[in-house]
Amino acid sequence: ALQIVALLLGIGLLFWMLGLVLARIELVVTVTLISILFSYLIYPVVKRLARRMPRAVAVLLVYAAAMLIFVLFVAYLVPPIAAQANELARAYPQILAQMQRAFAEPQNSPLLRDLPPQIRSLLAENAGRLGQEVGNAASHVAGQTIAIVTGAIHAVVATFLVFVMSFFFIADLDDIQGVFFRAVPKKRREAVISFAVECDQVIGGFIRGQVIVALVVGVLATIIMLLTHVKYALLLGLITGIADIIPYVGAVVGAAPAVLISLITFGWAHALLVLVLFVLMYEAEGHFIAPTVVGHSVGLSPLAVLVALLIGGEAFGLIGLLLAVPAAGILRIILVRFFPPTTEGERVLEAARTTHAETKQPQAVAAAASAAATAPPTEPPQDAS
Repeated sequence: ALQIVALLLGIGLLFWMLGLVLARIELVVTVTLISILFSYLIYPVVKRLARRMPRAVAVLLVYAAAMLIFVLFVAYLVPPIAAQANELARAYPQILAQMQRAFAEPQNSPLLRDLPPQIRSLLAENAGRLGQEVGNAASHVAGQTIAIVTGAIHAVVATFLVFVMSFFFIADLDDIQGVFFRAVPKKRREAVISFAVECDQVIGGFIRGQVIVALVVGVLATIIMLLTHVKYALLLGLITGIADIIPYVGAVVGAAPAVLISLITFGWAHALLVLVLFVLMYEAEGHFIAPTVVGHSVGLSPLAVLVALLIGGEAFGLIGLLLAVPAAGILRIILVRFFPPTTEGERVLEAARTTHAETKQPQAVAAAASAAATAPPTEPPQDAS
């Protein structure tokens, strides 16, 4: 027992020391993880091109295509998105002030005058707190300007490092795999390779599928807002697409700004219409788009996905939400390897279900017969003539 306790303490100390090291090299870890994710994203295209040319040349061609798409995006979409972002930033204090006035005098607001008197009085009592938020928001935006510029410089450097590291990850993939597999004993090598291939399918399928689904959702959200004349449609569509990468939480983050702006601009009826359209879009994503694009690469049921997201979000926050589903998929692979399903177990389970159904059927017949025996007799219908 003491040996087990000592082992657990040693493992805990090791993880604690590892956490300290990772905290000091957070940027390196983040860039490395993003590089691996980006490598997963472009590897299928590189793999096809590498059949006709050297892999390094294939990676450079994919980079050139990605750069062309990025340049077109910057040339045609970034200017209107930036203009909408600036307009929203200037209008943000006015929107909060408008909400403050509506809360302070709800009986004169077209948005709130139909609410019950108790709720209107409660809103009026707390209107001052919203006014304080207006001033805090303005000072916060001014104070964060330098931090935003510094963060932009760091983002440019990190993006360059991601491209460089992804290039070497893919170009030297055979050497990296060779070093890894040579470190595995020969007796276990085949099992380890099979396990690595399954994990690669789960992680790669999930990453590529999530990016495609997020792109589709962002385009659909933009179309919805353009058709319903919601302001800042391109900006909010971009936010909706990026937020959709986070399961479940992204739906709230994506829909809330559009519904709120629609409410302030047009009123309750228009906001309800926008909300209904967003709900229909997310229902289509959950039932048609995501299953079709992502497929069954992760191999988890919807209940297992929900449980994984709850555990990941509670334990590790935003990072846990992002990594919960692929981690659960890998855990499923491990469990299946340790406890493989057997035909004998399936036969026993099917026999138990059949026996349970057969025992319930006579009970149902007996209950129906008893109910018929205790029921009062019905008089035959009398002849009208």
